[in-house]
Amino acid sequence: LREVVTVALALRDLQHPLTVAVEDYAYGKAQGAHQIGEAQGLLRCELVQHDNVRVRLLDPASVKLFATGNGNADKDSVRAAAVESLPLPPRWQSDKCKTVREDMADALVLARMAWTEAQVRLGAVGLDELDANERRVFLRVTRAFPDNLLARPFATREALDE
Repeated sequence: LREVVTVALALRDLQHPLTVAVEDYAYGKAQGAHQIGEAQGLLRCELVQHDNVRVRLLDPASVKLFATGNGNADKDSVRAAAVESLPLPPRWQSDKCKTVREDMADALVLARMAWTEAQVRLGAVGLDELDANERRVFLRVTRAFPDNLLARPFATREALDE
């Protein structure tokens, strides 16, 4: 756990981001949930406490929907969509080549989601300019998330102090 947080904080120190997108907990999964939760909790606290980085929590279904159009997509589908969205040499896009690991693919999708949200918030891109799946991610509401993504607050130091 310490290694995960250390690497993430080293990246933060190199890049000085204003916003970091983090995939939120998958509440229905039991595989290593406690360990993952501990690492994510440490990471979130470190990010918001030190540099007041805004943390955007993105639920797994939204990440899958943004990448593939299917909120229940499997890891291979998300990986394939992430690889397809990048200008990679053809040999790296082959199904036989797992150059982009699942966790890397998730990170690429999270980065695209954060960048797209920033562009929408700045008015550089309108919601009507996004493809249908991307637009659905930003506008969807669920029982767990009664506000759409653009209406949800970021996790910040101020929010923790309240």
